[in-house]
Amino acid sequence: MRTLPFYFGRILLALIFTSVLLFSTLFSSYGQLFNAKGRDFFFRLRHSLAEKPSEANAITFIDLDDETLSHLKKRWPYPRSLYAEALRRMMPLSPKAVGFDLIFSGNDFTPESDLEFSQALKEAGNVVIATHSMQGDDVAPLPLIHESAWRIGIVDKPRDRDYLLRRALLVFPQNNETKRSWELEIFTKAFPNADLSHFPLKKAVPINYKLQFKEFRHISFWKVLEGTFSPDEIRNKIILIGLTAEVFHDIHATPLRSMPGLAVNANTLLMLIRRDFFTFAPLWVTVVLGFFFFWLVLLIVDSSSILIGIVIVAAVSFLLLIGSFLLFTAEVILDPWLIIVGTILTFIGSAIMRQTQLLLENLKLQEESSKDPLTGFYNRRFLTLKLKSEFNRLVSKQGLFKAQGDISVVMIDLDNFKLVNDSFGHAEGDRVLSVMAQAIRSSVRKSELVCRFGGDEFCVILPSTTIADAVKFAEKIRSIIAHHPDLSYRTKDGISTIQVTGSIGVASVSGAKVMEHGMLMKAADRALYRAKAGGRNQVCVFDPSRDVIT
Repeated sequence: MRTLPFYFGRILLALIFTSVLLFSTLFSSYGQLFNAKGRDFFFRLRHSLAEKPSEANAITFIDLDDETLSHLKKRWPYPRSLYAEALRRMMPLSPKAVGFDLIFSGNDFTPESDLEFSQALKEAGNVVIATHSMQGDDVAPLPLIHESAWRIGIVDKPRDRDYLLRRALLVFPQNNETKRSWELEIFTKAFPNADLSHFPLKKAVPINYKLQFKEFRHISFWKVLEGTFSPDEIRNKIILIGLTAEVFHDIHATPLRSMPGLAVNANTLLMLIRRDFFTFAPLWVTVVLGFFFFWLVLLIVDSSSILIGIVIVAAVSFLLLIGSFLLFTAEVILDPWLIIVGTILTFIGSAIMRQTQLLLENLKLQEESSKDPLTGFYNRRFLTLKLKSEFNRLVSKQGLFKAQGDISVVMIDLDNFKLVNDSFGHAEGDRVLSVMAQAIRSSVRKSELVCRFGGDEFCVILPSTTIADAVKFAEKIRSIIAHHPDLSYRTKDGISTIQVTGSIGVASVSGAKVMEHGMLMKAADRALYRAKAGGRNQVCVFDPSRDVIT
């Protein structure tokens, strides 16, 4: 039956594990990265299940791709007059906004090319040029280009510890002024009446990746120059122009695998158009879920089998995973990953501790069940097993290059014990056994095993002990018993004395040449019988010529 301290103990452990979870979520960069990688899995899973959002049809890529490099056969970087020509081709179709994911810093090959591009930008009136923000210093377009464009915007994205692009800043506070991102400027131009009050402008937000690069609408740049494209691909669309050729190496790792920077920016812009910004579930939800899961696992381990525990842990973890994914599809982030891993580790650790505890308890029970409760010595069954084990060990040592060994057995039988038992009662007989047991215990080493063979008969196994040393040991025990003050009695008439003494028989494997544990016990018993018959209170050694083993 579970007690109140038991439940309080489990609650305390669950609180400790929850504190570790909270620390990993808030302060550990490794814990945060682990959660981020879990979200990557959700991104890929959602992408495989969801349909392409209709808002993506509002975006068209004009790619500076490998096909364009091959077709134009011009030296890179291209003269800016080509971009001016592209703008003049598109402007009659009234695109909502045009974004160049190109910096245009420094002068072109000829001043005329810069002037031509500048004039095209002014005529278009809806072009946003990219700029880089490098620790507060912008890598910006040529002033002439900057002044002619509608706006410039920052395209930088913070990288996580594993170099993936997962977040975007919509505004960049710099030197007492606020600069806006390239995507936000394009969105503002394309949707001039949009309300930005609910946009997350104060901190980096997770990019809500919806599409891979190839899933957007694409036109090669050379086709725009030659006018070989469908007008519907440009009309009233948001046009994004940038580098996508492999030679430019503008490829970045993202939750939806690698894609050009232009596609990363397009996913950010698509998030602005859809206004499907991620929000994080309140921290207390993670704390409550973590505490509940840890507490549940601790109770399961203590009340169920390992197999049932595995099934329950797998089931609740799967339910948490499904629930978190459903929230993710609704743009709510509840990271279940540290909770699930913590739950599994808690289950494994608790199960190991529980099984270890059960093993120790079983070993303790086995130890107790193999001992005599009165004397604390091992019982006869354990004696047989131990002696057999010692024989096996001795046999394994024998051989051409292995040392010979000895096993000696000492059998002890108390003289006059029955007389004490009959004269003074069983309680006094038990005391005699306890006193004698204490005397023997104080004389043996850890390697020497004492067993109660039955009644007032005891047996001592002496591993690696010669017959001569066994006789010395037996004589020491005999002397201790014979001279023990607590083992001497006077009869009721006060005339006679009763002295408890010990008759002892000794046998050894080497001495008796008996290579079987049962025969060794019989040999020691025959020597004991001779000690009894010869006047008691003496030590006799097994003699094959005098002691017959049947």
